[in-house]
Amino acid sequence: LETERTSYVLGVNEQNEVQLVHWGGRLARDADLGPARTRDDYAFESRAGLSEIEYPGWGGLRFAEPCLKVSFADGVRDLVLKYVSHEIQGDTLVLHLKDIGYDLAVDLTYRVFPRHDILAKRAAIRNGTPGPVVVESAASGSFHMPFRLPNDRSYRLTHLAGRWASETQVVRETIQPGKKVLESRRGTTSHQANPFFAIDEDGGADEEHGRVWFGALAWSGNWKLTVERTAEGLVRVV
Repeated sequence: LETERTSYVLGVNEQNEVQLVHWGGRLARDADLGPARTRDDYAFESRAGLSEIEYPGWGGLRFAEPCLKVSFADGVRDLVLKYVSHEIQGDTLVLHLKDIGYDLAVDLTYRVFPRHDILAKRAAIRNGTPGPVVVESAASGSFHMPFRLPNDRSYRLTHLAGRWASETQVVRETIQPGKKVLESRRGTTSHQANPFFAIDEDGGADEEHGRVWFGALAWSGNWKLTVERTAEGLVRVV
């Protein structure tokens, strides 16, 4: 998926899962990237939990924040989403995913706005099982930072907080191992918190220089953003 200055590249890895391959500057050639593949450089960890899966379910040997968590009618809560197919409609890509055991599907829709270097994504969950499915949590999508951090490197998170007469204060902090939750439970986006994030490398970006990855939820009700850095140095936002 390309805009004037950026590329967002997805692939299907050897586990038949949709995985992020690149999110950054626009690529000149497809050959500049290798194929999607799960990571296998940690002997005592599951390969399933070490990779930049685009829309992971709460299931299998995954321990990071999921995008979708459900309970099936028979009490099963394990959800593993695999790639089924895709379709392209003009400037829109739709990916079709399905659970390995139940007829529960997820359609991921992507639309590019080339002039503005913006990618919009959303998720639709479809229940094809004969019984009810309880959706415990469902995210619009996830964003992975483009490289794993060594111990001497860091990402900086910028977000907005505030209160009455002191709205939209800029907050900057280093992303540490674990989860940082930004949310509003007030029924609106609110001026106490804003559904926006920006991330840069080592805190080196300013208003005119440096690489910055950012996103915002186009939503006016309750919302939640989870920024997570895993023990292996992977950083992502759900």
